[in-house]
Amino acid sequence: MGYLKNETLSTTYKRFLFVGGSSDNAGLTGSLKSVGTDDGGGSINTAPFTMATGELNFSSNKLSFHDTAVYIQSPSDTNLNIVADGEVDVTSATVDVNATGDITIDTTDTSDGIKIGTATSGVPIVIGHTTSETTVADNLTVTGKTEHTMYANMASGVKLQFVDGNEYISGDSANMTIGSSGRIDLTATSDVRIPTDVGLQFVGTANYIEYAASGAQLKVVSGGALNQTAGAASTIKTTAGNLTVDSEAATLTLDGHTGVDIDASNSGAVSIDGAGGINLGTNADVAFDVDTAAFDLDSSGAITIDGTSTIGIGTGANAGAISIGTNATARTVTVGNKIGASSLVLNSGTGKLDVGSTGEIEVTSTKNAASSIYMRANGGTSETIKIHADQGTGVGSIELTSDAGGIDINAGTGMTINTADTATFLMAANSGSAKYFSMDATNAGGGAAGVKVGTTSGTTVTIGHTTSETTVSDNLTVTGNLTVGGTQAYTDLAISDTSPTLTSSNTTEENGDGGRESIWYFKGEKGDGTSTTIAQIRADHQGSSDDYKGELFFKVNTDSSADGQSTALKITSDLKSTFSGNVDIDAALDVDGGSFTFNEASGDYDFRCESNNNTHMIFMDAGNDRLGVKESSPSTTLQVGGNVAFGTGGELTISSGVVTSTHSYHTVDTESDASTDDLDTINGGVVAGQIIVLKAENTARSIVAKDGTGNLKLSGDFTMDNTEDTLMLVYDGSNWLEVTRSNNGS
Repeated sequence: MGYLKNETLSTTYKRFLFVGGSSDNAGLTGSLKSVGTDDGGGSINTAPFTMATGELNFSSNKLSFHDTAVYIQSPSDTNLNIVADGEVDVTSATVDVNATGDITIDTTDTSDGIKIGTATSGVPIVIGHTTSETTVADNLTVTGKTEHTMYANMASGVKLQFVDGNEYISGDSANMTIGSSGRIDLTATSDVRIPTDVGLQFVGTANYIEYAASGAQLKVVSGGALNQTAGAASTIKTTAGNLTVDSEAATLTLDGHTGVDIDASNSGAVSIDGAGGINLGTNADVAFDVDTAAFDLDSSGAITIDGTSTIGIGTGANAGAISIGTNATARTVTVGNKIGASSLVLNSGTGKLDVGSTGEIEVTSTKNAASSIYMRANGGTSETIKIHADQGTGVGSIELTSDAGGIDINAGTGMTINTADTATFLMAANSGSAKYFSMDATNAGGGAAGVKVGTTSGTTVTIGHTTSETTVSDNLTVTGNLTVGGTQAYTDLAISDTSPTLTSSNTTEENGDGGRESIWYFKGEKGDGTSTTIAQIRADHQGSSDDYKGELFFKVNTDSSADGQSTALKITSDLKSTFSGNVDIDAALDVDGGSFTFNEASGDYDFRCESNNNTHMIFMDAGNDRLGVKESSPSTTLQVGGNVAFGTGGELTISSGVVTSTHSYHTVDTESDASTDDLDTINGGVVAGQIIVLKAENTARSIVAKDGTGNLKLSGDFTMDNTEDTLMLVYDGSNWLEVTRSNNGS
């Protein structure tokens, strides 16, 4: 330390760094302390950092290297800057950069930009987590190949371009577009498949090739002409089903320069069909010979076979069948002429004559005479005529209708109508005057006649519609139960039995609130004839649970409308009765078997009891929580407009210094009629504020109320030796406190 020689002490101090302030003698510790030098004049030159045994802290000051342009600095809490005017080179086996927020790598150099892993060939670069998304905000240029272990997702309308903007693939989540300035070549080592019901369109939607799942067919559709040209012999073939060539709007022309050969090989048939007619041999009057194993003549229009002589079909001796119009195509087959003297005779031998149709079979005659249509069986005593509907489920599956006249059914013996389901006799009249359906019985021979309906045991008989009125013109005798399913009007209804019962049953199976209801209406008419509903009684299910709870409503018309009713009384399953209006009771009211609660909902409803001479003998002011006795407007919690007297509880006899109070007023006597006795404790205190008045029972015996011996707190002992001496006490919840004493006796 020779360089310190010949220096003054103040100069020497300048050469030493010290830790801590002027009063800190501990030196370097675990706490950060300032570092500085003595300037020799009594002041400190502070270093730009603080120190501790485990930390060197620069705060917001710079740690510079070489010059001020290369430094490390934390300009503010949570931030650290590494600044160099040249290159920052980090060399390590592993560099780990972690952040709880964003990590930004940026440069203002738009030429070289940011380079990652460019120094050494073969260095793999991984960007992003396997479950994270990596976003490239602008163009991405890849000079090598890209491999994807998952899909590459292009945003809607964004093109995947090739070479330039003219070759691309793009989509908008609904359609995909493939663009090319030249041709598009598809190269594959196997089939190129287009899904079912997806077409390959040309120009517009009217021209396409598509395989349709419906019908399993390949469609070739053109909005204009469709031309198919082949340079050699060609075949159009189906391996199953028919081959149909259909021309909807014009004539179908088959043009063969040397002829047209229509041939059905493999034992097939040739069908020639025309919606507008088929003309064969129209150029000359020549014979037309059809000679084949099977001849099918089919047309959607008219087929006319005519001749100047007899036309014979099936007149030969051959046993083969003859079919006319048997194709499934809808058509009308007409045989014969219904005007003039023409006749149509259908003959059948021992076989049957079968007339079958999937539509209507209508037999019509315009002859205006009896037996215009006559169906007759004339084969013997076992013959029957049967009209049979196999599958009809409607009430009119077999219908006999006479529009203008009647229907007369005559039988030599009885007539039976047998049905496996409901049988309905319906008269549908169309007349301005009243018409009736009548069932009656007469006996021309003089014997008894009657009408019996449902006389078989167990048969249910229903008369009348649910919206119709049924009238019994004379007496109606019901030997069993009578059930009325709808509204029934009676002038007078009397029920007589040893135990008469009137039951209203709802047959709907339900658990809903207000369901299973039965309603009785009471109706009348005003003086002007207006019908009104005066009252109603309704019983229904209470709540929506699966239980048996019921409720009963009594409703009356409050003059709001002709049929409007309001509930006056509601009785619920808990036997609670709720009155909607005032309840006037003109006789005595007995409440027995339970408590009586007034104003349980805590509403502002006053309670008033009227005596013979006072309208407010007891009055509760609900809004102000006050009670008045003979007071119509009480001003405090309890206000009595007359005298107040305590009911006497009789004599209390002291037992070992103790009595038990039962009332607010008692006389007290000594134990065993002793001449004097101490009263120490009074039992029977119920609530704080309770008052009791005690009086001597006998002038000849003295009662001494003791202060502090038991639960009596007095201004001192008090002796009651005269029947006019009294003591008033108030209970505080534990002890009886003296209110006043009176030594009235001599």
